[in-house]
Amino acid sequence: MLDIGLPSLNGIEAARQIRKLVPESKIIYLTAETSAKVVEVALSMGAEGYVLKINVDRDLLVAVEVVMSGKRFVTEQLTD
Repeated sequence: MLDIGLPSLNGIEAARQIRKLVPESKIIYLTAETSAKVVEVALSMGAEGYVLKINVDRDLLVAVEVVMSGKRFVTEQLTD
């Protein structure tokens, strides 16, 4: 579980480093960032999930279940 806006290292770079050390890890972003470009970069870096903080109560558990089953989850309003 990562946020895009981490204080000393952004979530994209953190994911890159995690992937390097543990390639089989499953990464889900939980963030307030809605920029289509940021979502695209996050997913292209191998993240399996992207959940907006405003939807955490509705989407987080579903995202974890979907990702653990081997599929990708993106909060609905970002899938357009």
